[in-house]
Amino acid sequence: MKLVREFRADAVIYFATKRCDNLFWEYQFVKDALEKENIPIKKIEGDISGDIPQREIRSFIELLDFIEA
Repeated sequence: MKLVREFRADAVIYFATKRCDNLFWEYQFVKDALEKENIPIKKIEGDISGDIPQREIRSFIELLDFIEA
């Protein structure tokens, strides 16, 4: 939360490497903390090759634009 506040983030993308149980366990705590602050969060899963599903990111950004309008 410190970084979210420091950078005044409007939203958070939580990237979790596939099959990394620690990150999936941690996600719920991060999500709960962000929801208390009314900050949207999107969990995206990827692999270590760095192949990030850009379509999911674009749709999240479009959703944020819709919410602000």
